[in-house]
Amino acid sequence: MMVVAALCEKQRHQLADVLTDQHEILAEGMRRAAALGGTLPGEKLLALLRANCWDAVAQLGKDAREQHRLPPPRA
Repeated sequence: MMVVAALCEKQRHQLADVLTDQHEILAEGMRRAAALGGTLPGEKLLALLRANCWDAVAQLGKDAREQHRLPPPRA
C-alpha cells in the first residue's frame, strides 16, 4: 500500500516500475474517502483500513467523478 500512499502524495515519478491501474483506483478512492465531506471520514476510514477492507475504497475510486465533488487541493 506504499504505492497508494505515494500516489496520494503526488509522487508518481517514483512509481513507474510498479504502478498498476488498481493502485490508481485505490488512490482515487482514498482521496475521495479522506476528503472533507467525503463518504468515509475519520474513524470509519481508519476502521476499514485496519480490517483490510479495500473493496469500499476501490468502489469509491471507480465511481463517476460527478458523484464526488471534492474541494480543490491546497497549494
